[in-house]
Amino acid sequence: MATTLCLINQKGGCGKSSTCFHLAGAFAQLDMRVLLLDMDPQGSLSQGFLGSEVVESLTSRQTIAMLFDESSFFAVRDELLIPTRFE
Repeated sequence: MATTLCLINQKGGCGKSSTCFHLAGAFAQLDMRVLLLDMDPQGSLSQGFLGSEVVESLTSRQTIAMLFDESSFFAVRDELLIPTRFE
């Protein structure tokens, strides 16, 4: 059964992305499957995994913003899954 964790705070710089990044790593080391959704407009979590250059070069169709565009949702949903160098 899946467990959902959500870290939300409107204040920036309080450790939301860092906490998600490290919790995901700890869960993965325990052989748990982990899916992270970076909903922060700054993309800090994505930058932690993929690097700033990759994240800054993504089109809106390659980001979570696509989920809010009804015209393209089913056409490009597979583009949202971006593998990292981590297993």
